[in-house]
Amino acid sequence: MILQGSWTIKEVVRKFYPLFRDINHWPTICSTVERLRPTTKRIQVKWERPPVGRLKVNTDESYLVDSDNTGIGGIMRDHHGELIMAFAVSVQCNNNNSAEALAVKWCYHQGYTDFILELDSMVIVDMVTNHDSNNRKLKHIIDKILKIKNATNFEVKHCYRECNQVADSFAKLASTTDQNQVVYSYFDLHRTSKGPFQLDKWQMPCIRSKFDKANFYVR
Repeated sequence: MILQGSWTIKEVVRKFYPLFRDINHWPTICSTVERLRPTTKRIQVKWERPPVGRLKVNTDESYLVDSDNTGIGGIMRDHHGELIMAFAVSVQCNNNNSAEALAVKWCYHQGYTDFILELDSMVIVDMVTNHDSNNRKLKHIIDKILKIKNATNFEVKHCYRECNQVADSFAKLASTTDQNQVVYSYFDLHRTSKGPFQLDKWQMPCIRSKFDKANFYVR
């Protein structure tokens, strides 16, 4: 068992550190492993404007476990990045994914049927795109979204959370203040939303940093 464990560790280290010698001295192996550090990936991301003639809706949720408060927020913009409508709504919900479904339902009830919907929840996006409602915990959520999708002409896309900051600010506003609001002008945006909104409109990129768990280097 010890030999098997030692061999496995050395193979893992050798995969990412080709110069690692075939050392059988256990303290040396441990010392090498302890110096492994995950590499960091950094990429530029930005909110992308929709095609000419189409609208884009970004939605997000904010679920506070301690208080059990949930807020959904969203913003609709045109191909110039101009504000069409933004909303912050406090809802009754017991998990994050359910809030995403409620955001889609809210947009539909406002009469918007032809738009691009962006979420930073890859799980929901994949399940809606693949029409996959086999997950028992999320089945009722996905079924609701698919029902609306079949009755409208909206497209679902994934975006990084760095590109979803305006919707996130509205969701947090609803969950923390228990206030509902709908705005149609930039000047009526909450102060926490104006900065991210302008950065999106100017197409300013954000730096996304993420640890690459699959690759390591040895210092």
